[in-house]
Amino acid sequence: MEAMELGFIEKRIKEEEIVFCRRKNARRYIASLDRHGRIRVTIPQEGSRREALKFVRENSAWLREQQLKHGELVEKGRLKHGDTIWYRGDRHILEVSKDWGRPVLKVADQRIFLADENIDLSRPLGQRFRTLAKRELPERTSALACRLEVSHSKVSIRDQRTRWGSCSSSGVISLNWRLIMTPSAVVDYIIIHELMHLLEMNHSRRFWSLVEAACPEYRASENWLKANHSELGWG
Repeated sequence: MEAMELGFIEKRIKEEEIVFCRRKNARRYIASLDRHGRIRVTIPQEGSRREALKFVRENSAWLREQQLKHGELVEKGRLKHGDTIWYRGDRHILEVSKDWGRPVLKVADQRIFLADENIDLSRPLGQRFRTLAKRELPERTSALACRLEVSHSKVSIRDQRTRWGSCSSSGVISLNWRLIMTPSAVVDYIIIHELMHLLEMNHSRRFWSLVEAACPEYRASENWLKANHSELGWG
């Protein structure tokens, strides 16, 4: 480990860096990082903020190391001019140019004006893709639900880190906005997968039989996601 990294790990953790969370059902102190890299400590019902701070500092080396790794992942997830991303199942190059002196990001059929040409492009691009997802995915879900004669109550577009979609017992279908990056066949498969959960709320043989009947080529979509998932996690 480099000297600079070691110095960072050993740096004393200040109380204002910590997000304290008290939980009645917690049996012990638990320290971790949230998605923004902030230190979060769970305090058990009989615990105290003072003991929680002590616990965090006792584990400061590990927590600082985790923050370093988190920072590396964040940096890795940054997008810049010349990078290649997936959009609707094809790879496209990100191009930043000037339009009447104002920086603009061009990717496929999308043009996004930027406040600064040197910013992390994943932010404005992620916002645009979220907008497209909210506009398109509920409509596509309704069309497939009608074709398959399955009733759902609502479609929610979410920023899910570990799932492409989910389904609640109340009929709410939640879809990951990053589906905008995938081929249309993959989008349909994920939607159909969740719609079939309205008929079978598990992953039994019957469930997969329903999926295959509605989407015979679903395995190809699963293989595409497995092969390209590492390029879809930015934003």
